[in-house]
Amino acid sequence: MTFGGKLMTVRTINWATDYEAILDHIHAVYGPEDYDLLAASYGSTPGFSDTDCFVIDGDTNPDTSETEIAAHAMIIERQIQIGPTALPTAEISLLGVTPAYRGRGYEHQLLNVIHERMSDRGDVFGLSFGQPDVFDPWRYEYATGLYLTSYESTITTEQAA
Repeated sequence: MTFGGKLMTVRTINWATDYEAILDHIHAVYGPEDYDLLAASYGSTPGFSDTDCFVIDGDTNPDTSETEIAAHAMIIERQIQIGPTALPTAEISLLGVTPAYRGRGYEHQLLNVIHERMSDRGDVFGLSFGQPDVFDPWRYEYATGLYLTSYESTITTEQAA
């Protein structure tokens, strides 16, 4: 995909070289209110893999030669249990585009790549807690009344509203 003559591609992250740029991106997209929690937890979920994290690069700072992250999304390994059967599920998380790059179709690009990765992993469901309208082209269904649990023992089971 090109925008303004510049080719935009989705790539997986390189943990060592992209970590600081990802934190800058998280701050720009989610703001200072959520930054500390998101930055502290990034990369710490069980089963975390940089092959499940995707970015689209933005501009390069001519003074530092560092490239900013224009868009980011990741999938987190989850399971949905129906009766005795646990089904592999991907939670689509931290899908965001910095303000300067919005309106260019980056979310759509990221979601196409994420869906390919989900198929490769054998995920049966995709789950997100983001804006439902972003997922309309893929015919996601809005669900309520899910009982959520977490791998952290300090979080109790709650009903989603």
